[in-house]
Amino acid sequence: MYATERQQRILEIARTEGRVEVASLADALDVTTETIRRDLTALEHKGAVRRVHGGAIPVERLELEPTLASRSTQRTDVKRRIAARVLDEIPAGGTVLLDSGSTTQAIVDLLPADAALTVVTNSIPAAAALAGRPHLTLLMLGGSVRGATAAAVGDWTTQALAGLVVDVAVLGTNGLSAARGLTTPDQAEAHAKAAMANAARRVIVATDSSKAGDDHLHRFASLEQVDLIVTDSDLADDIADEPARGRDRGGVRVIVTLTPNPSVDRAVTVARLARGEVNRATEVHVDAGGKGLNVARAVTAQGGDAVAVLPAGGAEGVLLGELLDSAGVPRASVPVAGAARVNITVAEPDGTTTKAQRARAAPQRRGTCGARRRCRGPRRRLGVARRLRLPSSRRARWLYATLVKRGHARGTKVAIDTSGPALAAAVAASPDLIKPNHEELAELVGRPLATLADVLDAARALVDGGIETVAVSLGAHGALLVTASAVLHARATVERPLSTVGAGDCMLAGLLHGLATGLDHAAALSAAVAWGSAAVSLPGSRVPSPAHLAGVIVDLTTTPDLTMEPGSEPDPRKD
Repeated sequence: MYATERQQRILEIARTEGRVEVASLADALDVTTETIRRDLTALEHKGAVRRVHGGAIPVERLELEPTLASRSTQRTDVKRRIAARVLDEIPAGGTVLLDSGSTTQAIVDLLPADAALTVVTNSIPAAAALAGRPHLTLLMLGGSVRGATAAAVGDWTTQALAGLVVDVAVLGTNGLSAARGLTTPDQAEAHAKAAMANAARRVIVATDSSKAGDDHLHRFASLEQVDLIVTDSDLADDIADEPARGRDRGGVRVIVTLTPNPSVDRAVTVARLARGEVNRATEVHVDAGGKGLNVARAVTAQGGDAVAVLPAGGAEGVLLGELLDSAGVPRASVPVAGAARVNITVAEPDGTTTKAQRARAAPQRRGTCGARRRCRGPRRRLGVARRLRLPSSRRARWLYATLVKRGHARGTKVAIDTSGPALAAAVAASPDLIKPNHEELAELVGRPLATLADVLDAARALVDGGIETVAVSLGAHGALLVTASAVLHARATVERPLSTVGAGDCMLAGLLHGLATGLDHAAALSAAVAWGSAAVSLPGSRVPSPAHLAGVIVDLTTTPDLTMEPGSEPDPRKD
């Protein structure tokens, strides 16, 4: 098939299905993902499609967003009936978060004059209508006001929402589908809506049936995050059945990472580090760091679904939020006192890295509780608990054990990557997966693990004790994965290692993403080692994109050499 024919076929698929994804097109047309990306770029230059993360949408879907004034005159009777039903769901004396929109404005219009509530809103028309009511406490969210929706959006809005926990959030949406969830044309609006969903114990979507089946550019929530959808009876049968079909397929699997000790990672590349002299940097990178954030960044870069939960304080906390937003990583930031830590890595061409770290004080207890609240909303997520360096080992043990127990109580799978007493406490609570490195596993079991046979014995004992999957990273020797029915070893060769920062986190991200998307353990481990190896070839704490995986060759075996000595070779790629 010639390039012109292939591009015409891609455009036909995009117009039929509403959007196209790089990976699925590569499979359907039997070409590489790089070829598809070039085709999409060519189509974008012709004005036929608009590139989005992971794919493209036809320009026909990029219609202008209607204004609030125009929407307020459409289907008014339907919206009033929806609003009346939503009022039944608002608890007396409770706190309710109202999104902007014509349907949510109908809720405001029907709200009884004597209603005793606390209302939080980013909608100027809603605030104006509610101001002055004697029994109602009104909180107006600040921010940049969008003309199309008369809604406050931006960092001021999302930062304020990050510090709130409300009983109910009532959200509007421009699009609703099982495949894409809730979508809206504007990125800033999407960030505000996502923050509202994260702030609520219960999420209600109020929308008329004309929005069902539509997908817009920016997704702000999956259907798994929604407790109730209130709509009208004009919903077509095939659309009405769509959420049920989505649940039957298992819904959207989201990897939620908790990073209690995040960092701003600054990586500087020099030709050769000379102490006491001026060193000229050839490259400088600034990334959001910390093991959980690295996992979320890696999953997002590969087109997966991840949400990062983190404490954020000081100027560094603001920068962390900006870095995650620029990387397209959905986040729930918990305000804490103090600033995030800063890591500086100096990398040399031969793979040698020199690190300097500025520690920060441990977050106050209210920060930890806030993080726990942030994790309550979405269901059927694969949760990941991350490393926390706290002065109190008892507090660290409590945190990880509690995360495992609370996750399991909500039907959530929990993976743990930490060390020392915190890892021991987590293991006692039987998480679904742990990923220690060789040294951390030896510390956990309390004996040296000189050979791969020793590592295997230790991992099997943990599986026998109730842990479903044990994945041990072994540096240059790859990784070993052990379950009740499988023993797998994988490794890859890295020709030009540049930076060790975050490589082990990318390996864990690949493993979790593989398992969450339905891969078997062998394929998931291969992906994990490929992701980790690709990360070693990148500067700083950058995470690999799909293009970086193209040249990585992974050797996988079910019969590894058990005489291998994991600690025998110095490895610059320490995970």
